[in-house]
Amino acid sequence: MWYSESTGVINSPRPITVGSVQYPASIFRKWSKEQLRGIGIYPARVVTPDSRFYNNGAETSELQGDEWVINYDPVEKDWADLKADILEQIDALEFSALQPSDWMVIRKADCGTALTEEWSTYRNAVRSFHDTIETAAKEIGSLNDVKAWKNYVVTEQRYTADGEGGYTT
Repeated sequence: MWYSESTGVINSPRPITVGSVQYPASIFRKWSKEQLRGIGIYPARVVTPDSRFYNNGAETSELQGDEWVINYDPVEKDWADLKADILEQIDALEFSALQPSDWMVIRKADCGTALTEEWSTYRNAVRSFHDTIETAAKEIGSLNDVKAWKNYVVTEQRYTADGEGGYTT
């Protein structure tokens, strides 16, 4: 991505006219950064706010060193809408976790065939987990609460084979 004060953002190589001279798209591949700077074209970097919590606001462009930096001011999204999205996601996860065993519940209702204890326990655990998470999500009352909800720490533990069929941390 490049930027020219006369043209603005150039997302991909294309023919460009600078002053009265027309240049082919190949200059973006063949010319050095110094040659492009000579005709007023600089590498560009776009800085946007975290799209999970903000929309893009006013755009500003500034030459910083050897590149143009294009910044967008953050405009807060409505936290109540974000909370509603979280609650919908929680419901969707419950639905997808229960769906593989729904046929057994339908079979029980239609034919009287009992649901196994394992599946009954699983379905109750899914509902209980859903209710716990939903109760916590309903406590969200600000954009900072939404950020805290979405920015949780994940610890990954990897294992490698120890050569004897087992795994070590």
